[in-house]
Amino acid sequence: MTVNREEIASTMISFTPTLSPKQSCSRDPIGYVDGNSLYRGYFVLNGLDPLGLIYTEEVKVVTLAEIDRHPQATPGDSGTTFGSGSWAGMDIMVESKRGCCYCTTVVWTKTMNLHVTSLIPSDAVDKLEMTLNGIVAVIGHEARRRSALRAGYYAYIAPVEGASLAGTLCRKRKGEAYSMLQTYVQQARSLAIEDFNRYKDLSQGKIDEENEKENWLLAPEGPFGADIFHGYKEIAGPTPLFNRRMPSPLPTDCTSSDLDSAG
Repeated sequence: MTVNREEIASTMISFTPTLSPKQSCSRDPIGYVDGNSLYRGYFVLNGLDPLGLIYTEEVKVVTLAEIDRHPQATPGDSGTTFGSGSWAGMDIMVESKRGCCYCTTVVWTKTMNLHVTSLIPSDAVDKLEMTLNGIVAVIGHEARRRSALRAGYYAYIAPVEGASLAGTLCRKRKGEAYSMLQTYVQQARSLAIEDFNRYKDLSQGKIDEENEKENWLLAPEGPFGADIFHGYKEIAGPTPLFNRRMPSPLPTDCTSSDLDSAG
């Protein structure tokens, strides 16, 4: 059997590798410290990071004074949750000539390093005369905030990172496909951030309303008094995700004969 290498290569121009649930296209920057593979994810949140993206969470127990002084907290808060993120890496696009067309392939795009922190008070019982049920309520409140930020990250930001936008566009003019894909990737990132922030604001606003309702439900004069377990059942569920937006698809002006021609 004769293998035509050029024919095989032409069928792979828009090929995107399929990864196992805990594998990444990129090498692990810390090497073999956490395992025997440079491409496998170890110690990943619930095993859900197949693209090698970076989303991390932490809960810090601090004093009320530290929470009050924190720039992300509102004065008087008994707890707070906030995120900080930045784009890392670079966009990798490769242009090659095929027939009489110039094709650009998106190989990899920047990833967002998002770190979410919750601050829980260590001295609320003494300073605010808060009960144990009250502390449990604060912990649950901040856990819902983290859950909402996590959901927003995976719904809106993750789909525009790493290999998620991998694909190929061909145009007849040299550099045109490359320029169009650059703009497309930038627009996709901007829409992702807008959608994430919109969902964050909606979900955090809903959590604030839930917190007010929870305070009433569990107050001595409320219907459940201090019965925190029954009171939680009355709290509404998470904010539903809305459809994420993407830029309009990019058109090609190359036909099959253009791609197969000798150029």
